[in-house]
Amino acid sequence: MKTLVNSSFSLYLPAGALLVFALLLAVLEVGCRINLLRAMFGGRLKRSPAQWRTCVLQMSLVITTLATLNALIAFVAPIDVWVYYKAYVAQPLFAVGVFAIGWAQATSGAEETSAALAVN
Repeated sequence: MKTLVNSSFSLYLPAGALLVFALLLAVLEVGCRINLLRAMFGGRLKRSPAQWRTCVLQMSLVITTLATLNALIAFVAPIDVWVYYKAYVAQPLFAVGVFAIGWAQATSGAEETSAALAVN
């Protein structure tokens, strides 16, 4: 009996899953106006609808970048390098992306607040 799972399927499956999730986030936000991140974290994080939209689209970009990097490493590098990347590099890259998005929104909100205080 022939097996359907081979090594290349195992290498490209995480990239495909990440890409599907990123597309799901973007399509639901742009097409249906459903923001999954706001539904999950809206009670804890006070942000305007424009900030939530920007956050979702930027998260989609970060996840798409990680999926592309995963597929590139799976295609070019040996399996040992791919395993090292998945175990030790992918999660910190995701955390840095989330931190950068949050920091950029927090600093832009602080600038808007200080500009509003200066006008008044």
